[in-house]
Amino acid sequence: MRVHIINTQLAILLTATAALILQGARALSVSGVVPNLVLIVFFVAIFWAPTRKKLILVIPSLMVFFLLSVIWFKFWIFPFLIIVALVVIAHIIQPYLTGSQLVDFVAVLAGGTVLFRLMLVLFGSASWSWFIVFGEVLYNILLGMVVLVLAQRISIQ
Repeated sequence: MRVHIINTQLAILLTATAALILQGARALSVSGVVPNLVLIVFFVAIFWAPTRKKLILVIPSLMVFFLLSVIWFKFWIFPFLIIVALVVIAHIIQPYLTGSQLVDFVAVLAGGTVLFRLMLVLFGSASWSWFIVFGEVLYNILLGMVVLVLAQRISIQ
């Protein structure tokens, strides 16, 4: 059981690292809109993990990912702090949502994307453009739903 949990944590961590590399390379950029792949990965993990194992699987992976980012991606420290806060908030509010996994995921991801961008704008790390924000929300929702469906095919006991 412990090995399965560690393997799942490593899978989340490696997926988030691959997402960071793709996001940093702007590999999925469409008309200047880049999806927030790291946010998508951790939100999918929150909605994918069983309720009783969510804290064991997702939060340690998120913390290790943040610590690694402090070492290797110093310019990403503030955005990662925002992502950590958003993932914790998503975990806290998830039981109080509609109960439909897809509807809840779309709502949380859309809200998380807007809050992420708003926090970057408020602290001077980014500018606000309705086109970019709206495009990023749509792009994150589309990619997030694909990743969530793929993740649901993997079961955790």
